[in-house]
Amino acid sequence: MALKIEHIDNTSVRGTLDGALDFNISQEGGRLTARIANWTRAVAVRSVETISEMRQVTYETVARYREDSRGHIA
Repeated sequence: MALKIEHIDNTSVRGTLDGALDFNISQEGGRLTARIANWTRAVAVRSVETISEMRQVTYETVARYREDSRGHIA
């Protein structure tokens, strides 16, 4: 996994995945939304209060993206 995190705090993460894909997780109104390139998913509802928790959500999101993308790569 090549994830370059440019910004992380307890409400958002922004970076680049695999050197080319924009990566973003943001918290709005108690919901977390993850975006990687044109892939968007709501992240399981849970409270994120620290940077460490947001980092864990980030790794889980990348794993989910990889799983979802497996069958779509030629």
